[in-house]
Amino acid sequence: MSGEDSRLQNGHNSPLLLIAISWLSQWVLWLAYVNNVGIREIIVGAIVSTAATWATAVFRRRAGYHHRLRATYIWQAVHVPRALLADTWILCRAVFMSMGTKRIPSGIISMPFQVGGNGPSSCGRRALAITYLTFTPNSLVMGFLREEQLLFFHSLIPQAPPSFMRKMGAKLERGKRKTK
Repeated sequence: MSGEDSRLQNGHNSPLLLIAISWLSQWVLWLAYVNNVGIREIIVGAIVSTAATWATAVFRRRAGYHHRLRATYIWQAVHVPRALLADTWILCRAVFMSMGTKRIPSGIISMPFQVGGNGPSSCGRRALAITYLTFTPNSLVMGFLREEQLLFFHSLIPQAPPSFMRKMGAKLERGKRKTK
């Protein structure tokens, strides 16, 4: 018996287990979102979760992407709420600037980023980096340039990316700031 077959028999990496966890987590999140556990919402949540789980399974099968998420990269999520609050304040500042006569200095920023190859670990790291940086309201990741090892993102009010992005593969320069 091969190692992969024994893992499947022991329940590790079982597609049915992953589908069940996906469905259950989406159903619970639906109930939390609607803030109602009435019979209609339980049924609608089950239907919506089934559709979402089915669509995810079809996409995963056809796309052929495989991700391996290391604990170091997942752990960086604890820094996202702080970046979210800081960027929310920046967004509020931008709203007040737009109410006045000041122009909002939005722009596209490139930063050196260790893009890596097409392996599961590199794909997972890039996916989490995109998620973490785009989750903050001041930034929207536009993509990577693999040859130049760059990450591009749009920023409403340009600022340095969060320092935890260094562990995700960003090469942040300390103390250097371009001024016009």
